[in-house]
Amino acid sequence: MRIENITLIVPPLERSVAGMQLSNSIVGTRKYPSLGLGYIAAVLEEAGYLVQFIDMFAEELNLKNLLSRLKKSPPSVVGITTDMVTFVTAKKIATFIKHEFPDCYLIFGGALTTIYPKDLLLNNLFDAMVRGEGEITIIELIEALKKDKPLKDVKGLSYRENGAIYVNEDRLLIKNLDKLPFPARHLMPMDKYYSVIAKKGKFTTLISSRGCPYSCTYCLEQGTLRIRNPKAVVDELELVVQEYGITEFFFQDSTFSVNQKNTTRICQEIINRKLEIKWECKTRVDSVTKDLLKLMRKSGCARIHYGVESGNSRILKVLNKQFTLKQAMNAINWTKDVNIEILAYFIIGSPSENLRTIKDTIQFAKKLDPDFALFSIALAGPGMPWYEMALKQNKFENDYGREFLIGNLKEIPKIYFTTKEYDRKALIKILRKAYFQFYFRPRILLKRLRKIQSREELLNNLQGVWYLIKSLFEKF
Repeated sequence: MRIENITLIVPPLERSVAGMQLSNSIVGTRKYPSLGLGYIAAVLEEAGYLVQFIDMFAEELNLKNLLSRLKKSPPSVVGITTDMVTFVTAKKIATFIKHEFPDCYLIFGGALTTIYPKDLLLNNLFDAMVRGEGEITIIELIEALKKDKPLKDVKGLSYRENGAIYVNEDRLLIKNLDKLPFPARHLMPMDKYYSVIAKKGKFTTLISSRGCPYSCTYCLEQGTLRIRNPKAVVDELELVVQEYGITEFFFQDSTFSVNQKNTTRICQEIINRKLEIKWECKTRVDSVTKDLLKLMRKSGCARIHYGVESGNSRILKVLNKQFTLKQAMNAINWTKDVNIEILAYFIIGSPSENLRTIKDTIQFAKKLDPDFALFSIALAGPGMPWYEMALKQNKFENDYGREFLIGNLKEIPKIYFTTKEYDRKALIKILRKAYFQFYFRPRILLKRLRKIQSREELLNNLQGVWYLIKSLFEKF
């Protein structure tokens, strides 16, 4: 097969199909780069291929816009990354491309490929799926296509051939992340990425690790933890500052400070280089100390995302959080003491919850008093441990995730853990009440206003308030 151009596509959302719930309305207030696809673009370029990166979501492109781009440089291969809420648009894009460029080889990637290693190829739209971490798999696949070699030896690949679907052996996770090039940001629309809680206009993301050693029952982000060299991480930060003038970053690691020694080295490296940046991260309340937080603050940490999830000790055990309410309170107080902003996540309606435990969570959120709180309703989704458990226990009539992906369902059903005390409507009402009780307190509004330091931050906050109010009245 002759390969002249490889096009990578980030599809847009289709909220009417996905039926987005309130807890995910935050996606309407941010546009982050697809780092996974950025790494794929980087390794392809490193291997000598011509790559085009089209972020339809960030650039708000439709199919007509896409055709205009593709006609300028017709692709030999197209790779589309997707998840549950972009799968419908990904299928539309694939259908469109197959019609306009019938000889184009279509590849599918994203977390769904690992959960459903065969089913996603049943629609006859995609030619192959790259499962798991795709940097090595994509190179081997393209090389095999280029040399007309059989695909059976490409690990981490599922593919269609002569009407049959094949699922090759899994590929092991990449042990040494430092062998990977930095994401190909020069191909991305860097001026289109933003977050409403960012301090300034320019904003981007990066990672210092992959995987997570914990096994929270609602989370997909698990697997062996692998850590990048701190020097390489700060090299990347410095490069982005120099090339794009971006000084605000979000570390998207599952748990940024899980290895406190490595976190300390990253912070010290930033300080030693005198980088004038602001950054935020996600981590756990039991993965910080006051001394570490002081160093993080000194190196530019402006905000930490904590997954507190519940204000009830029993429910924390159900979620397999492995920390206590006291640890959560200590971490939040230490973070406040060093003047780092806090975004705390909370879940209501988890398995075995009741009205009392939900009330505990809302009260605990107000007691912790973080700068931002994100409440969500617990949902059983494909790939989550509690979804797989429910399937094994025959609590679902069928695998609704699979039924949606193969086209038997038009929308993604939302499976709530309802009880005799509350149904779906009651949960939604409780969720709205949690948001109102937390955010629309005069003290919180005044505190937020006092912290605003720039016109950009004021506009971002106003936009965030608008999205919050709007989402409170969205149809579920």
